[in-house]
Amino acid sequence: MTALRLAHIFDSAALHGRLVDRTGDGGTMEVYPAAALTRWGFDISGYKSVSDRLRALAEAFFNRLPWLVIGPTTREACGRNDDLFDAVVSSLVARAGRLGHTDPPQSAAMREHARREGWIHVPSAESLQCLVGRRQPSLSAPTDVA
Repeated sequence: MTALRLAHIFDSAALHGRLVDRTGDGGTMEVYPAAALTRWGFDISGYKSVSDRLRALAEAFFNRLPWLVIGPTTREACGRNDDLFDAVVSSLVARAGRLGHTDPPQSAAMREHARREGWIHVPSAESLQCLVGRRQPSLSAPTDVA
């Protein structure tokens, strides 16, 4: 289902004159939150199905990111809603990619394959420490998630 949604997004972009480079060049990156969490050293077992595991994972995650500005209601909601938590993780992986801290296709053949099939950007293990920059990252929205 996720792949179909992504195909729809890419098709919509193309209809509006924006071709998406599936390698991640150009700002659009495909990410996989579970792979990122694993690479960053978090235990992801059961977080999609066991509410206590999700709560514990979200708490451990946010405790490692004291610099991340996120509303308390959203932070708490991430411990109850794995889709919301994955969205937060995905946004940080995208930032890592923009800063050059994800694994790109290594060879010309891999790049060509990625242009056709897509490339999942997985952050480097140490990238969490590299994401805070001049401006403090913020995941605030006009209204907090209830």
